[in-house]
Amino acid sequence: MLTSADRITRALNSSDYQADFPPESLRDVELFMNEHSDHGIAVADGLLATDLGSRLFALGAYLSETVRHSLGGTWEADDEDLAAR
Repeated sequence: MLTSADRITRALNSSDYQADFPPESLRDVELFMNEHSDHGIAVADGLLATDLGSRLFALGAYLSETVRHSLGGTWEADDEDLAAR
């Protein structure tokens, strides 16, 4: 099962951005945001023009995974917590 971070990684890579979780790849995420938004507003016909909420969530997941990969961390979750599903 692909996570949000995995899906946005594939999408970024297919659009010629470097996304494979090293900290340096965050430059490409910033470039993506600059090219597809104008002062925080999605550019018409840009890749953020549709499904903005899910794409921003996925970019946040990518950022979190990049930090986790860099620092060697792991995620912990309570499988019984319905709010976390």
